[in-house]
Amino acid sequence: MSSFIAGIFFTSGMTIPAATTMLVALSRTQTIYLVAFFGALGALIGDFLIFRFIKDRIALYILEIVKHIRFKLPSLPLPKWAIKILLPIGGVLILASPLPDEIGLLLMGLTKTKSVYLFPLIFIVKFLGIMAIGTLSRAF
Repeated sequence: MSSFIAGIFFTSGMTIPAATTMLVALSRTQTIYLVAFFGALGALIGDFLIFRFIKDRIALYILEIVKHIRFKLPSLPLPKWAIKILLPIGGVLILASPLPDEIGLLLMGLTKTKSVYLFPLIFIVKFLGIMAIGTLSRAF
């Protein structure tokens, strides 16, 4: 249960250090697989809440602002289909890194990534990240 709660706090930029400390302590006293599984479930719930907020509110505002900007944004030397593929990949890489998940979820929200594809991916990435943290904490 405590790894589930630590997983929820493992998603926000403000609470990542405390959640990581809690997951390290838990992984030293409990089975790493259970800590990673329940921590990833908690992170999935936390990311779901952030994703719904970003996708429903913030991404819409950003897209509206970009539509009304008078100056022309510099175009990228990539075709639109490549941008639609690279933004979600960048979002997943940010979710896998120790950076705050809000940035990665914003990229996912801007590209209108469907939840059916996103949430299993978040679970796998967070599970592997918590496993890496647990393994490294036992090694030192």
